[in-house]
Amino acid sequence: MDVVPNTGSIQGSSEQALANALQISREMLELARTGEWPQVIALEERRGLLLQGILSSAHASLIRPAHLREKLEALVAYDEALMSLAREAQQEIISALEQLGKSRQGVSRYHENQMLE
Repeated sequence: MDVVPNTGSIQGSSEQALANALQISREMLELARTGEWPQVIALEERRGLLLQGILSSAHASLIRPAHLREKLEALVAYDEALMSLAREAQQEIISALEQLGKSRQGVSRYHENQMLE
């Protein structure tokens, strides 16, 4: 049996906290897909505190190693998907700013030409 005597509830709560972290990760990914980045950031803070509590405590050793590995690999996969979406959003912002800069230059040139006439 994987449970150390008298620690079953601690193990259960640690595994539940890990499951909660995965659920938060799924929510973050869905929000990122719809461009709700401020909400993604807020959830990241919650998830980070949750994971820090799990992994920095002695309770992490109570989670079955195979289960812990499986859940951590799922978290990494969610993070990789989030990072990909973040890079795409960053590129969209860069493109929009470049276009805005070009538009601003065009307006400036127009005004300069109007002043010369």
